[in-house]
Parts: sequence; C-alpha cells; structure tokens
Amino acid sequence: MQEFDKTKLKKLYVPSSDSHKGQNGKLLLISGSKLFHSSSLWALKIASRIVDMVFYSSVSENNRIVFEAKKEFRDGIVVPRNKIEDYIEEADCILIGPGLPREDGIEEGDDDTSKLTEKLLRKYPEKKMGH
Repeated sequence: MQEFDKTKLKKLYVPSSDSHKGQNGKLLLISGSKLFHSSSLWALKIASRIVDMVFYSSVSENNRIVFEAKKEFRDGIVVPRNKIEDYIEEADCILIGPGLPREDGIEEGDDDTSKLTEKLLRKYPEKKMGH
C-alpha cells in the first residue's frame, strides 16, 4: 500500500473565489437505462461533487428520479435524450455509458449504446469522451 503524499494536494486546481457556476468544468453524462438505474445515479452523484456543472441525460424514468431528488442534486441540469446535442457544445467532456443497456437487453425507450456512442464520436471528434 502506498503512503499518501500530501504534496500532491498542492497541485490540485482550486477555483478562483470570484468564479461562478459553469466556469470550472462542465460534463455531459449520458447514462442509465430502463434496467440499470443505480450506476447512472452513482455516476451523477460523484460527478456533481468534482465537476462544476453536470448535464445529465438518461431514460425518462431516471430523469424523473433525478427531478424528484433535486433537493440533493443542485449542480446540474437534467437533459432529455433528444436534447443531448444542444448541450454537447457547452460541455468540456462527455461520459457515456454507466448503466446504458447491453445490446441484448434493450427495452422500448432505451438507446442502443454502441449506435449512440459511434454517432457522437463521429459528429464531435474534438470532444473529450469516456465510455
């Protein structure tokens, strides 16, 4: 086990005290499916703690869960899947996949993960993306 090096803390980025929401990183999170809710919501929870602004897009059931939890989630915007491209230009990076359906598990209303990923990679090659 490695010992924690406190000098690494000094290298962390500290936002300016006069900065405001959205000036210190924006992430578009495209995740979740009708079957997989938790992984999408976990990714949202973590991302909202380390990124200044999170645009969250999932299937309608997950979007409703997040809308209901807005008391906890104040660090972003819930984006319907058909509006993803409206937010891509604004996002600094895009995370695709936590909880998206497997090819054999697609239900009505789910996205085909590979088709969605390939489409966005082709259309936005300059964006930083993780899958």
